[in-house]
Amino acid sequence: MSTAVQLKEVERKFAALPDAARQEVLDFIDFLGTRHSKVLGGPGSTDDASFWHSVGELALERIWDNPEDDIHAELLDS
Repeated sequence: MSTAVQLKEVERKFAALPDAARQEVLDFIDFLGTRHSKVLGGPGSTDDASFWHSVGELALERIWDNPEDDIHAELLDS
């Protein structure tokens, strides 16, 4: 299967997903990029702790950064 055909298939499937699932897909793509750069000797390849920290941070970013927490923080500040 050619790259162009694969991209069209990914675009079609991505477009059919709800917003929350799209964000999961993007997070997974980031994870794969980080993991493969580690395997191939990229920026994260020398430090396992740093690698897992960055992967965890990517996965939890959408949980940590959300409007509900911002509202809760404002209530605590007042």
